[in-house]
This record gives sequence, structure tokens and C-alpha cells, in this order.
Amino acid sequence: MLTHQVLTQKLVVMAVFSSLLMACSPAEPESAQPDSVLLELEQALNNEVQQVSEQWQAFEREAALVAELLADSSTSQAPQAEALRMLNLELRGYVGVPYAHGLSQCRMVEVGARPCGGPDYYLPFSVANTDENEVISMAQRYTDLKRTFNQKYQMMGTCEVIAAPKLTYAGGQCIGLPYATE
Repeated sequence: MLTHQVLTQKLVVMAVFSSLLMACSPAEPESAQPDSVLLELEQALNNEVQQVSEQWQAFEREAALVAELLADSSTSQAPQAEALRMLNLELRGYVGVPYAHGLSQCRMVEVGARPCGGPDYYLPFSVANTDENEVISMAQRYTDLKRTFNQKYQMMGTCEVIAAPKLTYAGGQCIGLPYATE
């Protein structure tokens, strides 16, 4: 999963690579190999962009189905809860392991809705391998659907407040560490 920023950076690297190859290659017609390498790189990048787009579209399709399911009064609570759970897994799958090169690439988003208010949990993610706006949008979409579910079934909870974890960077990953309580 690549952000538009990472894709742009890769295209710049391709252009520099192309320039270097052209400068080091003899200006003979048979030296068309750099062009084929660049074409392969461009195709690989296009495939990655398409994959990200497909993941986003798949999440949106699933979210629309969950919304329809929640609106359907003939569907019982269990399948709706399961559909929400699967949508949550789609979000987590999109984020994946939040690998980064430093804390500056780490972000945290609130996910879900507890019956008494506040998020179900906080999800760390990396802008190095996901699109920040898409993650935030997906989390908000899921949160809205979870809030609808809670209201529809008048869900009850313990009403405890879940504190936002401290966002940190360790081992090449973005990590949310809980604050120590006394």
C-alpha cells in the first residue's frame, strides 16, 4: 500500500535512475534496455496504485453493505454485529503493520464508538505505507456505522474512558503505548 507521496518519490527516483542510465550508456540504438527497465518500474507502480484504489473501493462497498444491513429492520443484531466486525478487519488490513522510518511518519486515529461515548480503540498507522486521508475517512465511516449500531440496539457499556495512547516509534514501527496509571 503506497501513499501518493511515496509514489511521487518513486517516480522521481525512476527519473533519476533513467538519467543516470542514459548518461552511462553508449548512445547506440541497441542500448534500449534502460527504457524497458523504466517501463517495468512504471507498470509496477501503476499496479500498486491500482491495488490501493481497489482496497479503498472494497472498503467503501463493504461499508455501504453494512449501512444497508443496519437500515434493514428484518435483519437481526448478530449478522449486523458480524458485518461491523468484518468492516473493522478491513480497516485494520488496510493499515497493516505501520512500518515507518521515524516518528514523523506515525499517526493515530480514533476508531469505533463506545456506547457511552469515545472511541473503541486508537489505531496507530504510518503515512509511509498508507494514505492518511483514506485511513481517517475509513475510521470515521466505521465509527459512524458503529454509533448507529449502538443507538439502534440501545447498547450499554461500562462508560469508562479510554485514554489515547502515547504514539511512539520503535523497531521500525509506529506503536501506541498506554500511559501508566497509578
